[in-house]
Amino acid sequence: MGHRCLGPLVLAERLRGSGPVYIPHYGEWTSLWWLLATRTLPWHAQLWEATGYAFAVTAAVLLGWSMTRVAGRWAGPTAAAAALVVGPFALRSLMTVALHVTNSFTAAVLGGALLLLTRTRSWPLALAVGLLAGANAASDPLLWIAGIVPFAIAAALLARTTRRIDVALRAAITLAVSTVSAVATNLLMHGLGYHVIGLSVGLAPLHDLPANTVHLGRMVALLGGANYALPGGYPQEPLRALLALLVLSAVVAPVVAAVKLTVRRAEPTTRAYACYWGSATILLGIIFVITPNAAALGPDSANYLLTLVLAGAAGVALLAAKSRRGQFAVALAVATVGAINIAGIANGH
Repeated sequence: MGHRCLGPLVLAERLRGSGPVYIPHYGEWTSLWWLLATRTLPWHAQLWEATGYAFAVTAAVLLGWSMTRVAGRWAGPTAAAAALVVGPFALRSLMTVALHVTNSFTAAVLGGALLLLTRTRSWPLALAVGLLAGANAASDPLLWIAGIVPFAIAAALLARTTRRIDVALRAAITLAVSTVSAVATNLLMHGLGYHVIGLSVGLAPLHDLPANTVHLGRMVALLGGANYALPGGYPQEPLRALLALLVLSAVVAPVVAAVKLTVRRAEPTTRAYACYWGSATILLGIIFVITPNAAALGPDSANYLLTLVLAGAAGVALLAAKSRRGQFAVALAVATVGAINIAGIANGH
């Protein structure tokens, strides 16, 4: 993973003069803008190291803010805390501005914007969110699956259940601006001589789908700290199995929450927010399994799934928000995952 996360940093440090620049797989344009804008600062190296985790913390805060509004004061801090309790492998990814970290941040922004559709009539906000989402989608097309399409699904549900045309119009503006912003960003960067190479889009053969599904499970477990993918697995059994079970349960939680709240006809905003994270989880899982990219990349493909950390945190908080026993179980699970991962990091994993 090291050479992949260092690539944008090395490019920003050494890029001088003119001529074409070729970047493998995806552009990371917005990250590159930040790196180029700050590279002349005397302490830019330290700033770059902190930027990735600042995105992660900000995303957790946005998630906590959103959850407080849809599920109460217990759900907000719990979801924020759960979003930061990741395994050593995921933590290393979050400590850089590369490796798909802008996806989870933008997904949190889109989730917050979804809630504000019924609470504010601000057109500038809809425009701003669209500009940000589009620029980051041009930087990493995976955001279409991890955030923009789920936003469209949830916003359509929200507009339908609230019967508010203004909600549909502001959501449509955000989506339209996202599309225009993505196209404009790519045209701008291509015009400046930056080109993405090696990006292949295709479907995996049918006989690979079972193995890809197993790979998905291993990568989800790795995100939470249960290493069944890299040599020298950690932590020791049975803690590793327990950790994997907790993490896999959390990732399924947003889908369960979306179904449960839809069947029970929960308050429209809560239902739409649950469906946002539920659809993001389903779409990411499907794309991960039916395309060959993740399996070909190996353990580094866990970075495709960083948005599932936020989705899982939202899902467990939504499911437990109205149950004392559920709240206790979630708090115990988050504490257990955190304690195991802290011990793993202390042991050098």
